[in-house]
Amino acid sequence: MRLTDVYKRLLNLIDPVLKEYGYSRKGNTYYIELNGNWGLINFQKSQKSNSSCVIFTINIGVSLKDLVKFFTPEKAIEKPTIEDCHWRQRIGLLFENRQDKWWSVTEQTLVDELARELNEHLRNTVIPEIERHISNEKLLKLWQSGQSIGLTETQRLINLSVLLKLSGSNDQLELIIQNLKNISDGKPTAHMVKQHLNDLRGVM
Repeated sequence: MRLTDVYKRLLNLIDPVLKEYGYSRKGNTYYIELNGNWGLINFQKSQKSNSSCVIFTINIGVSLKDLVKFFTPEKAIEKPTIEDCHWRQRIGLLFENRQDKWWSVTEQTLVDELARELNEHLRNTVIPEIERHISNEKLLKLWQSGQSIGLTETQRLINLSVLLKLSGSNDQLELIIQNLKNISDGKPTAHMVKQHLNDLRGVM
């Protein structure tokens, strides 16, 4: 069996499991939509892959419809890519050792065994993690705690400011705005932050 067929068969063995949870696949990414928000499970091939070995990892992400409408309204009706997600991380960070995790597929790979391993991770780790983050309220709470995996501190505060504005939490919003001004003062991000705050004032 050719290597491309082996990898394709692996994904085909994963399809039914994720379908049970409401996911559908487009290319190497699985999608679920909940209340207009998107959860993504993305199989990313390494640049080190070659004709004899496919090396891959799994990225997970969440895209919030309200943040899409605010930042990129022209994309509001599109499925997001993993790079578009407002929260994302690699599967390895969900494991006990919190180290990046990659798998290899060759023509000799026991695909059924590998599929069982991956499906166990998807059921027990990945899907619950997406469910813990796929809403305004859940990401608002995460960003208020200071956590911002995959984001810079400025990006965290910008996203947080939009969610606070939309939720009507004006007292908290003022603190975040002041933090944004403080950390961007005299920095290359100052113009971007100023533009963001102008845009934020236009949100009802």
